[in-house]
Order: sequence, then C-alpha cells, then structure tokens
Amino acid sequence: MNEPSTAQTNERTLLYYTFGNHMHWVDMEWLWGYQVLPDSLRDMLRFCRETGAKGNINFDGIGYEKMAVEAPDALQELRAALQAGTLEVVGASYGQPYGLFHGGESNVRQRVYGVRSVMRLLGVRPKTFWEEEFDFFPQLPQMLRGVGFEYASLFFQWTWHTPEVPRETIPAVWWEGMDGSRLLTSTRNALNLHQWPEDFAGLLDSPILREMPVPGIVQWLELMPSPDWMCRSELLLPQLHALKADSRFELRFVTLSEYLDQARAHAQPRRYTLDDVFHGMSLGKNGDYFRRLSRKTEEALLTAESLSALAGLFGRPYPHWDVYPTWELEEGWRELLSAQHHDNDECEGLCGFVGENSYQRSRRLSEAIFQRSQSLLIERIGLAHEQTFAYNPLGWERRFVRMTGNNYQLTTVPPFGYTVCHDELVLPFPDFDETASEFIVRRGR
Repeated sequence: MNEPSTAQTNERTLLYYTFGNHMHWVDMEWLWGYQVLPDSLRDMLRFCRETGAKGNINFDGIGYEKMAVEAPDALQELRAALQAGTLEVVGASYGQPYGLFHGGESNVRQRVYGVRSVMRLLGVRPKTFWEEEFDFFPQLPQMLRGVGFEYASLFFQWTWHTPEVPRETIPAVWWEGMDGSRLLTSTRNALNLHQWPEDFAGLLDSPILREMPVPGIVQWLELMPSPDWMCRSELLLPQLHALKADSRFELRFVTLSEYLDQARAHAQPRRYTLDDVFHGMSLGKNGDYFRRLSRKTEEALLTAESLSALAGLFGRPYPHWDVYPTWELEEGWRELLSAQHHDNDECEGLCGFVGENSYQRSRRLSEAIFQRSQSLLIERIGLAHEQTFAYNPLGWERRFVRMTGNNYQLTTVPPFGYTVCHDELVLPFPDFDETASEFIVRRGR
C-alpha cells in the first residue's frame, strides 16, 4: 500500500465564505429604537474588520431612506464599505415582502422602488437578489432581470416560515423564470448556515466540503449588538476565527456575487415551481386579512393612476395643480410597500396595527386622487344626473356588463378612454329552472 506524499497530506481544501446581514426598519426599529439599523451596520463592520470577511447587507429600502434622515453618519460608513468592496447590497426590495402573497404590480414596485432608493442614497446599483425571508415565486427572475439583477440566492433563513426550494449538491444554478429569464443563483445546500453559532458544529468535518465543486459557506446573520438579542458579532467571531485557523482549509472571503462568479462553470439550469417548494406558509391566517388589504390597496392605487392619466389628456385645468399627482401616488405606493413587509404580515398580532395604518393611509391618498379626477371628468363630459360613464384604463377595448332593473346592459369602452353608458345591447334577465338532474337557464326563446 502506497503512503500519501507530503504534498497530499499537507494539501488544504479551498473554501469560500460569505454572509448576509438582515435587518429592517419596519417592526425592528419600531420595537427597538432608532439605533437598530446603525447598530446592526456597525456590528457587521466590526465582524468584517476583526476577521477580514466580506458581507452582504440586506436592509429594507425604506430603511436606507430612514437612515439618510436619522443616521446620516452611519449611511456614510455604509457608502465607504461599499466603495471598498467590503460589503455588497443584496435583496434591495423596498419593503421585504412575501412576494407570493401580493399582486404583480406591487412586486414590480417593490423591486423598482428599492433599487431606486439604493442608487440614490448609496451610489451603487444592486445586482444580487438575496432576501432573508421566503420571497419566491416562479415569475420573479423576469422582474429581477428587468431592474438589473444578475445574481441571486435561494437560501432563505428558517424563521417564521419553513418552506425551502429543493436542496442541491452543486454550488450554483441558473434560476430560470417562466419567460426564460435567468439569474446565476446560489443554491440551497448542505453548506448553508443559519445565524446560530452551534450551526458550525460538525460542518467542518463533513465530506461535503471536499465533494462539492467550489465549496462555499453561505450564512445568514441578523446582527444587533444588544445583550437581549441572540445574534451579535461577539458570539459569532470565535467560530470564524477557529475556521481561519483550521489548517485543513484555505479560506477565502468573498461577497455573494464574487462567490457565484467562481462557481459559474458548475451551474445547471433550474426552473423551480411552487410544486417544488415545501409549503410551510401560514395561508389563511386571520382570514388572510392583510393579504386582502394588500390587494384592495393596490387596486385603489392603480385606479387612481389610470384615472389621473386619463384626466390629464383633457388639458388644463387639471384635477390637481400639475398634470399628474406624482408625489401623492408615490407616497401611496411607499405606504403600501412598507405595509407589505413580512413582519407586518407574519407578526400581525405584534406590529400589524402599524401596517394596517399604512394600508389605510395609502387608501386615503388614492381615494382623494380618484374623487378629484372623477369629479372633473364628470364636469368635462357634461354628464347628466341620471347618466353613468365608464372608463377603461387598459390598452385594448373592453365591454362592461351592469344590471339595470331586470335587464343586463353591455357597454363598449375604447382603449384608455371613456364612454357615457347607453343601452347598446339590452338583454332580459334570464329565468332559472332546476330539476333533480338539470339546471336550466332560459332567456326568452
């Protein structure tokens, strides 16, 4: 039997390490005070400074906006760390939603408003999607590509919910959306770590570290330097120092996008569907009250937007001072997007009343816009008291059906236009007969 050579016995395994630090203004700052985001950032920078690690910061977009007002010195420290390459902004949604529970337009705005806030306040364009809570649905890659994302991670922390995408034995996949959009994506795999220090136990002895091509430890943290908080750098530093000192490994610190560039050659295409996901979401909680609020508030904003645009086509006087009520609508969207935050949804009994107030403030803004615009349109059209008008916010012709006494009235409305309702086609209300074996609908002959 041949003895291993000295080179073989001394060979070290190349191992990458990166981490994400998740925190948010919604709920956390309400409960813990104005210092939550600055303290979390500074504890993150301490973790990097004392180990040489690189990290990925995951604050909500509204949190960066609040930092600009409440803690500009901390925001400047974040800018410097981004410029130095120590940190990378990931996720970058405005309100960190469970995207699956909200409308398509809200999901688009979550990404657009979040990216816009990061670019305006931090001077960088986010390129990596990585959220701590389970923000997954099959259309998401298309939305992310549309706002400039190139990378992603599908390792979500095991917190309020328990769903996961399938575990993989490779470090990266090409996560493909329903339209074919692709993101180079870090997988859910055996080298993912949660924020608990004991998660390191046994990992360094696992054969997976040598079996996986381009092995990388990807860890979620929620750093806050309070003795009442379970995740802070002082508890995590010993584990990372021990890993650095382990002679079996050649440790390299990277951001998530840097790690994915190293693993790119091993990526395989994956088109995950909801059937692939373990369904651990709390569906039906409280009658889906918050999800229904979200849908109604989104519809009210879209109605106000479309009617404002239509009213602007008539020229002056506008319903508002300017042709379009940009600031009111943007504030309405900000209130809605922050209300959709995962803590408002999942911690409904703890902080949900704040989210509910945000939904209501958004509704008040959109309803005021709608009423002003509708009143001016009625005046411009010269609508008689007994008449009704219908408008169409879409780019194609639509037919509306409404009840008038015992008849149905069908009205055709042109694309992005309006019409005064007349009796274009009146159909009598049908008769219904039911027997033991049939249900019969009759209208005249």
